[in-house]
Order: sequence, then C-alpha cells, then structure tokens
Amino acid sequence: MEPPRIFILGAGFSVPAGLPTSRELLGLVRSGLRPVGHGGHLEGSLEDYAAFKKATTGRAPAAVDIEDFAAFQDYEYAYGLAGSDRWSQDGNRCQLQLRWGIGRVLHRLTPCAAKLPSVYLRFAERLRPRDVVVTFNYDRVLETALDRSGPPYRRFPERLLEISGGTARIDVRTESQEVLLVKVHGSIDWISWEQFQDDGVLSWAGDTAGQSSELELADTLYRERPPRRVRPLIEGPVAPTDPLRWVLVVQDIDGYYRQPDSLYSYPPLILAPSTAKQLYSRPFEGMWRGIDGVPSYWAGVSLIGYSLPSADPYALQALYGLTSGYGRALDRSDPEEGPKRRIEVVNLATSPQDQAALLRRYRFIPRRHATFMTSGFSEASVDALFQ
Repeated sequence: MEPPRIFILGAGFSVPAGLPTSRELLGLVRSGLRPVGHGGHLEGSLEDYAAFKKATTGRAPAAVDIEDFAAFQDYEYAYGLAGSDRWSQDGNRCQLQLRWGIGRVLHRLTPCAAKLPSVYLRFAERLRPRDVVVTFNYDRVLETALDRSGPPYRRFPERLLEISGGTARIDVRTESQEVLLVKVHGSIDWISWEQFQDDGVLSWAGDTAGQSSELELADTLYRERPPRRVRPLIEGPVAPTDPLRWVLVVQDIDGYYRQPDSLYSYPPLILAPSTAKQLYSRPFEGMWRGIDGVPSYWAGVSLIGYSLPSADPYALQALYGLTSGYGRALDRSDPEEGPKRRIEVVNLATSPQDQAALLRRYRFIPRRHATFMTSGFSEASVDALFQ
C-alpha cells in the first residue's frame, strides 16, 4: 500500500473556479445581503468599526480589512464590549449576517459539477485513498470535484466501528479506501445542532441511534417554515466528548441560502476570517491532531494557494512543525520510510517582488528540499504535483 500524501489548500486553490479572494469578499457579502434585507446590523457594525479606527489611529480606513473587522466583531461579542446585547450563543446579529453572507456568496459562485474547471477534476481523480487534504477554505469546490471523479472521501477525522469502556475501535478497512478532507475552518454546508438539543426541537426521522437517518430540524424562531433535511457529519459511532458530534450537514444547500431568516437560528458553522477566530474554534479542536506528529509518515507535502494570512497565526506553527519534520525525514533518506517527494509550494506570484515576498513568508521551509511553483494552481501545476 502506497504511503499517503498531505495537501494544504488555501484560497488560491479556489480562485480558478471563480471564487473571490479575501480582499473581494466583504464587498460581495454586503452587496449580496442588501437585496434580502438582512445586512442592517452588519452595516451598523461597519460604522462602529470605522469610528473605532478613526479614534484610535487618527483616520478612518480607506478600505476595510475583513480580518481586522471580523476580529473587532468577535472581541465586542466575546467580552461584552457592546453591553448586554448577546443575540445568541453563536454570536450577535452582525456576526451571523457576516458568516451567512460569506456562505451565500461562496455557494452562489461555486460552479456546478458540469461547469467546474477541468483542473479540479484532474486534481481530484489523482488523489488516492489515505491521502489527506487540509483546507482552510469554506467552499465545496473540492467536494464537487470528488463527487464527480475522485475516490471516496470523508470530512471527519476518524471512522469508528464501536466505542466501549472508554476505548474506540477504528474502521481501518474503510478508512484505507478513503481520502480524508479536513476542513479546519468549517464548511458552508455545516450547521450545529447543539442549541436545538437544548431547546428540544430536534428529532430523528429514522433509527434512534442516528446512524443512517436524516434529521428533522425545526426552527426555533420561524416555526411556520417546514423542517429542513440534514444529516450528521460523523457517520457511525461518535465519542460523547467529540465537539464534531454536534455538526450537521445541510442537504438542501440551495434552499438554505435562499432563506435569509435561517442565518439567525442556525448559521453556517464557519470560522469568520478573523484574527480572533480562536475564540470560536472549539468545534474544530483536534482536526490537526496527528498531522504534524510523525512527518516521516507522509510521502509528500504540498501547499497549494495558501499565503499564510495574518489571521491564521496558529497555522504558521502547525506548518512549521510539519515541514521541518518532513525535511529531516528527507535528510535521513531512510529506505524503510519509502520514497518521498520534495516539499511543493504552489502559489500565484508572477512578479519578482511577489516571488520574493512568497519566499519570505515561507522562509521556515527547508529550501534544499522545496520546489516553488509561482504560476498558481493550474493543470500544469497539478501535473507537476502528481508526476
């Protein structure tokens, strides 16, 4: 059995599909919320943010940095800086509007399978079982490609057969046939049912164990709407302490983003692009577990379209551990560990200045073992990655 490879994806992976960069995202969210009449609290928060920046820096920002703005919202909510206004356990209305608006923009701009650029199908079909893809993206571009032409995959860390007496037995046979897609910042089709458990409005529509049934999700605020069909993210047994046990996958994504009232009662489970996202990271704890623990385990390490944004300082630490350990494994050249590819970084950096900046950001990667492809994610870079 061939050893697995690990691929780290950032926003640059999704750009060829027509999805926006972080610089474009806030403007698209604001223009998308206006027609549905649910952007008022977000606009008010932007006014408060501009006043705060002017008072503390001496000038209002010419352009709003979405990462800084989202952190302003997060600190305001988490520490009660706006008084007693705490709309829900998931955040204030301005935060929920931002997250739902992000999800709506990404969903509406994601091509259907028939129109997906061929580069994604080529990437998906060359993945092999046991490969791991870690993505910082919320969108479903890769899932769409995998559903059409890739191997089976799962989006939760471990598939269990049983849990007994505090120990768990992993379904190694099934896992050996799957790609693991780890969405460390959430997904536009995920919601949490923890609040519905508390309110007693969530019921199983099938077997009581919930292993193969869908769920009927009644809305606590808008009960006149019909139940929405969802299913658990984790398939099979799940530990009672696993925060992912609360995560549901929305089956009808079109319907979810057509109904703006849904943002207040069950917002998308994504971490906003905020420098303070660690305040809301509990559902995603453990997703990195083991990824950098034994770097010699991997047959290849590739980073695609990820530019180490300032909003992800923890990722710098994780990627340093992964690439430095993998570099030491390359130095050893132990035949028992099997053949290993060089560390590959794919990013769009066409000018000499951009290329120099890319090298500075990734200065921690052992250069003697690294290949930088600066023409961005394309069919040519996919061919190079899978030679």
